[in-house]
Amino acid sequence: MNRLARILLWLRLPVYFLGWSTSFVALRYLHAETYYLSLLGTGLFFIVFGIGISCWLAWWNRRDGLTAESKTWILVSSWMFIPLLSLSLYLLQRKWFGPDPSFESLKAKVLLASWLCLAVIGFFVGAGVEWARLHSGVGPLAEPKRVKRSAQSWFFVSLVFCCLVAINYAASQKNQSLDRSYLKASKPSESTLNILKVNTKPIRLVVFYPKENEVKPFVEEYVKALAQQNTSMSLKVVDREQDPGLAETYQVSRNGQVILALDDQRKERIDIGLKLGAAKVVLKNLDGEFQKALLALTSEKRVVYFSRGHGEYSWAANNDDPLQSTKLLEKFLRSQNYNLKFFGTSEGSTQRIPDDAAAVVIVGPDRSFLKEEVSALEAYVKKGGKIFVLMDHERPGKSIKSGDQRETDPLVMFLKSAGIGVKFDMLANDRNFVRGTSTPSDVWFLFTNVFLTHPATSNLSKNEERAAVLLYQSLPLTLMPPQDKAWLTQELMRTLPDSFIDRNRNFRLDEPAEKRESLSVGLASVYRPEGSKPEFKEGRLVVFGDASLVVDPVLRNQANLLLFSDSFKWLMGDTNIIGNLNSEEDIRIVHSKKEDVVWFYGTILLVPLLVLLAGFLATRNKKKA
Repeated sequence: MNRLARILLWLRLPVYFLGWSTSFVALRYLHAETYYLSLLGTGLFFIVFGIGISCWLAWWNRRDGLTAESKTWILVSSWMFIPLLSLSLYLLQRKWFGPDPSFESLKAKVLLASWLCLAVIGFFVGAGVEWARLHSGVGPLAEPKRVKRSAQSWFFVSLVFCCLVAINYAASQKNQSLDRSYLKASKPSESTLNILKVNTKPIRLVVFYPKENEVKPFVEEYVKALAQQNTSMSLKVVDREQDPGLAETYQVSRNGQVILALDDQRKERIDIGLKLGAAKVVLKNLDGEFQKALLALTSEKRVVYFSRGHGEYSWAANNDDPLQSTKLLEKFLRSQNYNLKFFGTSEGSTQRIPDDAAAVVIVGPDRSFLKEEVSALEAYVKKGGKIFVLMDHERPGKSIKSGDQRETDPLVMFLKSAGIGVKFDMLANDRNFVRGTSTPSDVWFLFTNVFLTHPATSNLSKNEERAAVLLYQSLPLTLMPPQDKAWLTQELMRTLPDSFIDRNRNFRLDEPAEKRESLSVGLASVYRPEGSKPEFKEGRLVVFGDASLVVDPVLRNQANLLLFSDSFKWLMGDTNIIGNLNSEEDIRIVHSKKEDVVWFYGTILLVPLLVLLAGFLATRNKKKA
C-alpha cells in the first residue's frame, strides 16, 4: 500500500464523521440561519468524500489483484451508504412536513420510522464491520467472510433494537391498558361456592357500572361465574345513570359498586371503583370481599373470645415486635363475620366462659393460667364449647418457669387429660429450614408439608407438593392416651422426618441424646362421652405447638393462612364451607437446602455446559460439511 492510500485510509472515518457532525449541527441548531444550506452542503460533501475513499480503496485493491481485500472494502462502502440514505429520507420529511412535523398522517409516520430504522441499522452494522476489518488480515490474508458474518450479526441486533423501540412507542401512544394479573382472583373459590351451597335463600346481585369501563370486565367475569354456580342468585349489571330508580332502591350514589341483597332489609355493599389503578387493591382480594359480604348476609355474627393476662400475642399489644402481632389474624376473623373480644380475669375468666362465646382462642401464653380459669375452660368445652390453643416457647426477658415447671401448668395439664402432651423443647432441622436471619438460629425456622388425614388439613393435603407451613421456634406435641376417655384426639400436622428436638439449644444434632424424627406440631380433639345421644353437642379442641403460625410476618404465607382458616372452620363445625380463597398470590413454594444446592449448581454449571455442548456439536457438523 503506497503512501497516498495510507493517508486516505487514515482520513476516511474522521472525514466521514466530521460530515455527520456538521450536518447534525446545521439541521438541529442552524436551520434558520442564512448559511444553513452552505453548512449542510459542506457536511454532505465530507460524508460523500468518506464514502468515496472506501470505494476508491475497493477499486485500487481489485486493480492490484487483491480480490479478498477489495470485497472487504465493498462491505465497508455499503454500510456507509445506509446512513446517507437515512439522511435523504429525513430531508424529504422536512421538505414535506417542515422542521417540526406532528406525525399525524400515515405518510409522516412511515417516513419517521424509515429514516430512524435506517440510521440505527447503518451505524450498528458499521460498528460490526469496522471492528471486524481491524481484526482481520490485509492483502492476500484479508477475510471478507469474517467481515460479512460480523455485518450480519450486527444487522440482526439492530433489528431487535428497532423492534423494541417500536413496541415501546406503540405502547406509550396506545391509550389502553392490558393487565391480566387479576384474572386469577376473578374466579369464585371453593370456599365461596360452599357458602352459597349452604344458603337456601335467594340472593340478588346488582353491579353498577357504565357500559364502557376498564374495571368492569374484571368484576363482570367474577360475578357471572358466581351466578352460574348458584341457581338461587340473580344477577343484574346496570348503569346507575340509566336506571336511577334501581340505584335509589339500593342507595347507590355512584357507579363502581356491587350490591348483594338477601331481602329488603339485609344488604351488603362492595365499593370497587371505576379506575383500574385504584381498584387494584380490591381486585387483588375480590373473592375475599365477596366472601365477607356473603357471610355477613347468610350467617349470624358470632363472638370469639381471646384470652389475655398471660402474655399472649395480640393485635392490640403496645410493642413494635411483629413476631408478637396478630393484626392479620384479627382482620381475617372479622372478614369471616366474627366479633372479637378480649377475656381475662377482669372479665370473669375465673368464673365461667360467657354464654355467647362461639369459641375461645389462646395465642402464645408465656405465663401460667390460674386453676380456676382452666376449670372454666374445661367446663365450657365439655358443654360443647370450642377452644383453639397455640402454645409458645419461653421469651427472652420474661420471668417464667422452666420447661419442666411449665409442663405442670393447669392449661398444660388440661391438654394432657385430652391426650395432648406439650414438651417445652425447641424443634430444629439443620437440613431443611428457612433462611431468615442468616444465623445459626435459622435451624429453628422450619417448614413442613406433612399433613395428616383430617378435614382441617384436607386442602393442604391436596397441595402438599407446593404448599409449606412455616414454623418459627415450635414446640413438639405428643399424642398420648387421654386421661378422660371421652376425648378422641387426632394428628393434624407433623414436621419433616429429618427434624429433631434441640434439647440443649446449640443449633445442631447431638446424637444419641437427640435423633431425627417426624414430630407432631398440630392436634385436634373431640369430646364426646361414650353412650351420648346423637343430639349431644360435642366439644372441640385444636392445639398447635407454635403461636408464630399466626403472627403477621408468617401468616402472610398462604399455607399458614389456609391451615388456620380450615382448622378454625372445623373447630366451629363449619366443615361444609372449608376451602381456599382465590387471590392474586400463589401458595408460597419453599425450597429445601438440598433443592437450593441443585438449583444453584444447575444454573451456574449445568446450563452453561449444555450451551457449550450444543455449540461444539454445531461447529463439529459444520467442519464435517
